[in-house]
Amino acid sequence: MILATMTTKGQLTVPKEVRDELGLTAGTAVSFARNADGTYTLARGGGSVMALAGCLTPGGAATSRAATSHATTSLAAMERAISDGAIAGAMLGGDSSPS
Repeated sequence: MILATMTTKGQLTVPKEVRDELGLTAGTAVSFARNADGTYTLARGGGSVMALAGCLTPGGAATSRAATSHATTSLAAMERAISDGAIAGAMLGGDSSPS
């Protein structure tokens, strides 16, 4: 088990082993998902909404590309990707509002 200690400001330093494994660098979004048993899962957030392109057919069934590159894509993962894209756009000065 790898441990980190929270500072008085509520900040954690993610241990190098975990940063390397998850590909975390400065500015990378990290998500915390609450599991049914009350524990939390830490995951690298982000990714582009474009990574979801083509994962559904017009009828809604997963395509073979989706089945091979994304075993499953949850609604939560899609919402995170959309949110992260909007945040990234806002940080770059872009307008993420619909036209």
